[in-house]
Amino acid sequence: MWRGVTQIESWSTGLRAPLNARVFTLRTAKILVLTTGKALDEKVEALRKMGVEVLIIGNEPPIDMREFIAPIR
Repeated sequence: MWRGVTQIESWSTGLRAPLNARVFTLRTAKILVLTTGKALDEKVEALRKMGVEVLIIGNEPPIDMREFIAPIR
């Protein structure tokens, strides 16, 4: 499902990382960001326009990484 993703970054469940963060702007790898429904829609859309794959996992923090990883094992 996420073939080709070479880097997964984790900062916070509210997408507080700045849009000009190097991980987003260097474009050296396909980026997958997991967040919750607490993230601002405008920020999610801005990241998607930059080519970042953003997945909304649940409505409340924290994100259960075991739940996310289970289907791709």
